[in-house]
Amino acid sequence: MRLETSELGIDLDHKGRAYLESAVFDALHHIVSRVGLVNVCLRRSGTGTRMVTCVMAAQMFPSGRVVVALRASHPYEAIDRAVAQLRRQIGGLGSDSGTW
Repeated sequence: MRLETSELGIDLDHKGRAYLESAVFDALHHIVSRVGLVNVCLRRSGTGTRMVTCVMAAQMFPSGRVVVALRASHPYEAIDRAVAQLRRQIGGLGSDSGTW
């Protein structure tokens, strides 16, 4: 599984990037063989707002794509919400082990 990130109006430091990577890999470790690429985009939601939107798109094998987008007031909270939703969405598709 590969992870690509982009940040629009948000500057994650090294600790923030490590947090993001850990959250994604922890959430999807049970099905890592079925996920080719996860794109993550963090951006400010509108001008003058402190809200952060986290969009995650997972490319699934053999085919398919799962996309989620959630907002929160802090980047880590937006990441947590998006990861949880992505896990729920993919969990509905089944997993390698059959359970989450």
